[in-house]
Amino acid sequence: MAVHVAILKKPYIDMILAGRKTVESRLTKTPLPPYRCVKPGEKIYLKISAGPFRAVATAKDATYHNDLTPRKVQMIRQRLGHAIGGDDAYWKSKQDSRYATLITLTDVQPVNTGPDYGGSRGLAWFTLPEKDQSASFDVPITKGGLRNRYVRVPVRVYEFPAQAYGGRTIDDA
Repeated sequence: MAVHVAILKKPYIDMILAGRKTVESRLTKTPLPPYRCVKPGEKIYLKISAGPFRAVATAKDATYHNDLTPRKVQMIRQRLGHAIGGDDAYWKSKQDSRYATLITLTDVQPVNTGPDYGGSRGLAWFTLPEKDQSASFDVPITKGGLRNRYVRVPVRVYEFPAQAYGGRTIDDA
């Protein structure tokens, strides 16, 4: 499963940790992440804008809306405003949004660290690629390999870093 990093202003993370904000919303004019990026069960690390990681949560569910109008944004506010938070200024700034991502958060836990995501560069959401769940793989040792002192490494050799490969000669290896 993918892992996400959400960058929020401190008051919103405090509300999440206190259990007063249970839905993370991203209302945008263009389909920016996390639009159509989050699946139920995925982890979301919450980081303060220009600050540390503060929490990790699990996405209970995620819903997506497109072709929003100011009226539809108002309907989202009426239905979920209590769970989203946000004052009048927040909702006013979002009235021209065309896309919405609404993620119900569960299993919120405080943390002090999070995944390496390479820095925000002005973005507020990162979806990190899924990693292979194992850092190892099986290599069969055959009788012939033992007898002739070799191990045949399968195609997954590409997973080794470049410095792990030998050279063309014994002196280069």
